[in-house]
Amino acid sequence: MILPLRSIALCCVAGMSLHTTARARLAEPAEEAGARSDELAEAEALYKRGRTSFETANYLEAIDLWTEAYGLVDDVPENAAIKAALIYNIAAAQEKAYGIDADIRHLRQAAVLMETYASNVPLLYGDGPEGTAELEKIQTRLAELRTRIAQAEAALPDPDPDPDPDPDPDPDPDPNPDPDPQPDPKAQPLIIAGAVTAGLGVAGLGLMAGGLAMGSSANDVDPEQSIDDRRAQFDRGRTGNVLAYVGGAAGGALLVTGAVLLGIGLKKRSAGTMAVAPWGGRGRAGVSLGGRF
Repeated sequence: MILPLRSIALCCVAGMSLHTTARARLAEPAEEAGARSDELAEAEALYKRGRTSFETANYLEAIDLWTEAYGLVDDVPENAAIKAALIYNIAAAQEKAYGIDADIRHLRQAAVLMETYASNVPLLYGDGPEGTAELEKIQTRLAELRTRIAQAEAALPDPDPDPDPDPDPDPDPDPNPDPDPQPDPKAQPLIIAGAVTAGLGVAGLGLMAGGLAMGSSANDVDPEQSIDDRRAQFDRGRTGNVLAYVGGAAGGALLVTGAVLLGIGLKKRSAGTMAVAPWGGRGRAGVSLGGRF
């Protein structure tokens, strides 16, 4: 079975030396916990090999070994300190690797890892003075890293601008250019007729809306009305219903017909521009027609 990972001596790197975190010190497993799992034993072996690589300035190998060890440690609360210590170690190795090959990516990765470690400090140390001191130390390391990143980025050479592509040679002029298409003389009457028809259609729909409102108001019966008043109100309702029916039928047909005529006219008169927009208000409706002929 998987045991709490208390037997691996995980250390954090500070400068050129290694120091043990408060919650990841070497400890013998409790007798009742049983034997250590193969994964934890392998993680411990990888950690020790990585420490040797780090101490001999083989930082890239240390990064690979500690990253592999990190993957072997179960992501459970009791292992949080161990995984955080490994993250710290990998960040320190990345920072050292920059001193070997001057690859700015090492510093950027180190900063990301330090931020991850800083986010785990309250979990590892609590809210007491020890946690506050550790967090202040990590924030100082992060500030130093960001300064080094800024300095390294400022020292990078400016990228070479892309060479201007060869301009395309001027195409040979067409000896027989096609003449500009002339608008169809039949287009203008179609456009005007379509606009007028569509305007009548919109007016018909406005009539329908007014009739519906008139018919609806006839349903509001006042108990104190006289019989003659009620009869007159019902007559207005019937009139409103007739207007709504006639306006809807005629308005819809006229609007569709006008739209078709406008479409044909505009297609024929491709050299001109026209804008047609319906408009309406309380008791009035129509279309606005604008263009260049």
